[in-house]
Amino acid sequence: MLSVFVNSTPAARIRRLTKPVLAAAAAVITAAVLLGAAAWVLLPPQQARGCTLCHPGAEDLLLPQELSHTALRAAATAAHPYLTYGEEDAAADWLYAQFLPRHAASRSGEAGRALYRAKCAACHGADGTGQPDRYPPLLASEWLLPAPPPHAAAPDDSSRLPEILADGLSGPITVRSRPYNATMLPPRLTDPASVRLLIDYLRKTFLR
Repeated sequence: MLSVFVNSTPAARIRRLTKPVLAAAAAVITAAVLLGAAAWVLLPPQQARGCTLCHPGAEDLLLPQELSHTALRAAATAAHPYLTYGEEDAAADWLYAQFLPRHAASRSGEAGRALYRAKCAACHGADGTGQPDRYPPLLASEWLLPAPPPHAAAPDDSSRLPEILADGLSGPITVRSRPYNATMLPPRLTDPASVRLLIDYLRKTFLR
């Protein structure tokens, strides 16, 4: 046997040496694949984590019009027809948890936008640029800034926004280094929640 090995060509010796290595590597890879498949099937909580391979936080997914477990389950099944062993429910649960904060923010933004259009846009403009020499701009207005800590215990303790929305404003003021002197009637918001929605919308939209 030794003489055969010594007298064989270098290529033949390399093949004899690499065959066991390749066989061992193939066995290890096959075992890993089988173990992974078994864990995927037998451990349903792990299955939902498969979504994160392509959608780490669902930021790249369009927010669905209907946020319900039934709708998300149907959408997951339609997009991935190979889901089995209860994976549809696990995927729907994961999607619901990912979409819920975005859904709440979207609803809040829509409500704030509606309030702005109804109460503010006629004078300050749909884009917040105001009307020259009449009504000041809201875009990049220092009047929208919350009071920075430690000057205030809460963001609006030293801000005049709640007061202005409650009582209106009249008399000379300066906005972005330009003088204005017009009367703003109070928008007559019905509840504190509406005031909060409008303030949040103003700051998120015009403080850029």
